[in-house]
Amino acid sequence: MLLRALFLSSFIILSVSPHTQAQTTPAKIDLAQPQDYVLKRTSSFDRSGGNADFRKIPPGQTLTILDVDGPATLTHIWFTLSSREATHLKKLVLRMYWDHESTPSVETPLGDFFGLGLGDYYTWESELLAVAHEHALNSFFPMPFQKHALVTVTNEGQKMVDAFYFNLGYRALLIGFPCMTVGLILGIVLAQATYHTIDFLDPIFFLSILMWFVYLLLVYTRWNAGWRGRRVAYLAAGAFVVAVLAWCAN
Repeated sequence: MLLRALFLSSFIILSVSPHTQAQTTPAKIDLAQPQDYVLKRTSSFDRSGGNADFRKIPPGQTLTILDVDGPATLTHIWFTLSSREATHLKKLVLRMYWDHESTPSVETPLGDFFGLGLGDYYTWESELLAVAHEHALNSFFPMPFQKHALVTVTNEGQKMVDAFYFNLGYRALLIGFPCMTVGLILGIVLAQATYHTIDFLDPIFFLSILMWFVYLLLVYTRWNAGWRGRRVAYLAAGAFVVAVLAWCAN
């Protein structure tokens, strides 16, 4: 029973392994299957419960759109706005900072980012960018970050942005390791209460603890070492093998 619980929790930990899809266009998702991430959103909704689901941006001011810790992957950006400034698609500047960097990785006029380089609205659609009716701007670029993400919009024009609506979706990845740690501790406590002794050289306990250390290494290589590609794929595969052995030992 102990190892069955630990084995189930080990599948949750797969959410912290550095998926290669975070670096490229995501594969099609099978919505009928459980996913290895938690989908989160941040938006301009009215915190008072009313219907004022927008923000104003005075001239010279900066609006913070996203300010969250990682690791995670930003997957969707949606903006729409109302401004009396004719060239607001050029005067609004979008900036994105990853992992506490001092200078932005993305710094561009808002319209340019969404393919409206001439500063006028046109309805068009592609796999990664789309501009719908009523000035709805959409981005589906997958943007992974390790420690932190900060997205801002600055009004460098002369007129107030009367209403700026936003809705951003991101996939939080670091959820499995805490669950696995809690499962391991609870398993040890229950075993001690049941058998009044614990033999850590027993294959069941040894492989369970080994599995925990392997996943700890996965978290470290993602968080600090910045590993990507085949190295972390091999490490994740090794962790899965240890998990299967722990199951078999039970």
